[in-house]
Amino acid sequence: MSNRILVVEDNKIVRDTLLNYINSFKVNCYAVTSGEEAVDLAEYFDLIFMNTDLPGISGVEAARRIRQREKEKRLDPSIIVATTRRQQEHECFAAGMNDFLRKPLTRNDVGTLIDRWVLSKPRKLRLLN
Repeated sequence: MSNRILVVEDNKIVRDTLLNYINSFKVNCYAVTSGEEAVDLAEYFDLIFMNTDLPGISGVEAARRIRQREKEKRLDPSIIVATTRRQQEHECFAAGMNDFLRKPLTRNDVGTLIDRWVLSKPRKLRLLN
């Protein structure tokens, strides 16, 4: 099991904090700053932490596009966790996100989601080129 996590966050402080939390759980992680990049890379990761307020396409729209691409390519669905400061759980779940984490993020909350969605549920991933 590869246990790869993608962080989609445009704010450097939040991104670095989230990467530090994830690295403390000995899980491989990678970060991008846009929803467009997330759509292109989603199929290569076990879990995606998706900021909902991204420049360009929002995290919610990126989730919709990821779900559409998975359907078209017949891929196993990615696990997408929304990270946001706003009350928008309904909008996130309607876009196909699996879980919701309100900012400010804590190490314990991140660890709980990694355990719930990655460590306890391995999935087949495509290899990164």
